[in-house]
Amino acid sequence: MTREVFEPAAAHGGRIAVLGTVTPGLEHYCPILAAQLDAMWPGHPPLFYALPAGRTAAHERVIPTGATAWTAVLRAGVEHLRRRLGCSHVFVLLEDHVPLWPCDTKLLEELLEVALREDLPCMVFAKYGWPTLNGRPRADIRGRLRGWGASDVVTVAGHRMARLPRSFALYNQCQPALWKADYYASLLAEAEAGGVADPWAFERFTVVHQPQHYVSAYRWPSRHCGYRRRGRVYLRALYVLKMPEGRALRDELVRERFPRLPRLAQRALGAAFGLWGNLRRRVPLLRPRGIQPNAPSSAEGP
Repeated sequence: MTREVFEPAAAHGGRIAVLGTVTPGLEHYCPILAAQLDAMWPGHPPLFYALPAGRTAAHERVIPTGATAWTAVLRAGVEHLRRRLGCSHVFVLLEDHVPLWPCDTKLLEELLEVALREDLPCMVFAKYGWPTLNGRPRADIRGRLRGWGASDVVTVAGHRMARLPRSFALYNQCQPALWKADYYASLLAEAEAGGVADPWAFERFTVVHQPQHYVSAYRWPSRHCGYRRRGRVYLRALYVLKMPEGRALRDELVRERFPRLPRLAQRALGAAFGLWGNLRRRVPLLRPRGIQPNAPSSAEGP
């Protein structure tokens, strides 16, 4: 059942809530992901999960819906937070985008305040490095840009961010992002009306005269594809999880990825991933390119 008592984050006056979705059948991840977010982003706005028809989860803030398509489920969640709990913004965090190592909490809170104060429709916290074009435009097969130029980089209240070109291939990308709730709800409604049912199609969906989206220079603490790739557990994510806080998530992902292994072997494999990750952190030559903590407090990350 949905809790009607809203517990706002003091820093934002209850205006922001984190909203997630999970793949149907994987609702048992909700409390694990909630604990992971608590550990990696202390003091975050309250986390809600919007679930499709007939699904439940052992999480205190669940929004049950009568929808089945991803866009409809997410829209129902946004509308609930906006209309019944008074949220003006939602921080959308899909299941496999939960941070794998600690967020730079101070910087993230500053950026959220900037987005609220400047009334930005959407601020993205991408898991990928900035694809700056540097005068060499790259495009997909439909002619849409895969990056942005130096002229698109601006400073807002002392923070660097990019103005996402309207011709960007994934203008409505499903990266972690803070959205104005009314704008996001209307966008999801238009996508739903157009037959868009999943996040991959939504990323490529656009409507005429969308407002300006921004991408923060702050890189979200995760692998590019999160902890799933093409629907399967991404093994490289297992050894960048911050330990010991990420142990519960790592162990559950190992169980999912290797269901036929005996439980003892699963635990041993999880420990092996942890040891390999620790070695990669300590030996610079083994450290994965582009996977660097965002702040000194994250120095024990990947």
